[in-house]
Amino acid sequence: MWLKDSKLILKSAKEEAINHRLAKYLEDELSDTQNNGLNVDLEYNSDGEGKKKIRIKRKFTNIRPDIIFHIREINENNFLAIEVKINKTSTHDRNKLIGLMQPPYNYKYGAAISCMPKKDHFVVIFFYTYLNYIYEREFLIQKQNNC
Repeated sequence: MWLKDSKLILKSAKEEAINHRLAKYLEDELSDTQNNGLNVDLEYNSDGEGKKKIRIKRKFTNIRPDIIFHIREINENNFLAIEVKINKTSTHDRNKLIGLMQPPYNYKYGAAISCMPKKDHFVVIFFYTYLNYIYEREFLIQKQNNC
C-alpha cells in the first residue's frame, strides 16, 4: 500500500480513504489464498438483527469497526478487526478492539494502525488472545523511502 498510495497518508487524507485502500489490498491478498468464506467490510456495524455494541466504562456503546474480516451475520468465525488512525491510536479505539475480541463477537485478532504521516514509520499494535487473556504487542514498521 505504501508504494502505491503513500500520498493518502502523507497528505493526511480522511481515514475512510485510507481504510478503503487498505481493505482493498487486504481483500486482494485474501482472495489469493483460502479465505474460508470471510468477507472484508468497512464500517460494518450490524450484528444480526441489531447493531454492534460493546461495554465501555459500564455503558454500552454502538460501534463501527474500520475494517473487519468476518462471515456476515454470524459471530462464530470473526477473524480480524482493524482500527486505522492518521496519528496516534486512541484509548477508545484500543477499547473497541478489546471489546470486539470478547463475547459475543470473539474476534481472534485485532490491529490498531497509526499511519504517522510526519514519521518514518507506522505504529501497529497487534492484539491476540491466548488462554482467555487478550495480549497486545506493538511494532514499528519502517516506511519505504522509494515512493
